Amino acid sequence: MLLYREYNENDISAMTSIWTSVFGDGESFVRRFIHGLKDYGTAVVAEENGTLLGCAYVIRGQELVFPDVNEDHGIPIAYVYAVAVSEEARGRGIGRDLCKKTLEFGSIDGDKNVIFATLPAEDRLYSFYRDTLGTENILMRQKKEVSSPIKGMCMRMSSTEYMLWRENFLRDTVHVRLSNHLLEQQKLLLESYGGGFYLNEYGFAACCIEDGVCIIKELLCRNEELSVKCANMLAAELGCSKAVYYTMSDTGEKYAVLNAKIPPVTEWNLTLD
Repeated sequence: MLLYREYNENDISAMTSIWTSVFGDGESFVRRFIHGLKDYGTAVVAEENGTLLGCAYVIRGQELVFPDVNEDHGIPIAYVYAVAVSEEARGRGIGRDLCKKTLEFGSIDGDKNVIFATLPAEDRLYSFYRDTLGTENILMRQKKEVSSPIKGMCMRMSSTEYMLWRENFLRDTVHVRLSNHLLEQQKLLLESYGGGFYLNEYGFAACCIEDGVCIIKELLCRNEELSVKCANMLAAELGCSKAVYYTMSDTGEKYAVLNAKIPPVTEWNLTLD
């Protein structure tokens, strides 16, 4: 009999095995992520005759915040992440049903006023998530590249430091606020790819290295001129000849999908994908 339920600690080994086999991430990072999950989310697992066949994660610790409007309590966001089904169990609709179950287990302290979101890895998944999560609305972003590295002083930031700097910088904008627990996981993910949180004279950012390129997941500077300089300095810091960064926009490439409308220039960028 196929059973869908919330995960428990006895599932962690099987959850880790499914994740690493499907996505190829290192076991050390995956175990740290799952062990910390109780602080910022939950997971739904599919079990049959005592064997785990798949899992889907729900990341909490995110709120949509509007300036000067109930700043202490934003609208909670549940982010559906790392939906994975073991190879031998595919073709049975388990991934679809896991996604649907996240709507049930993803509510936060009984609050039904939750925005569900995710970031599809492939174009074909946009319709899949629309059908399973009701994600009709799409955030867009603009991709930018720089290739003139600048030597300079870049300081690493802790997750707490980044959170404080970020909230102060974005206090007058619509943005997604992230908990310290979630930012700590973000930091671990970035560090596993040779990066982290950085501050320099032009701004601050979350970045890592992919295929020899400095990928800046979030770049926070006062204007575009400073953004270009900050990105070039981060490229030099990480030993890259090129940096890529993104800005939220009402045009450009597709980013996150949501089951509620939010302003198109909402500052987010920091998903775990």
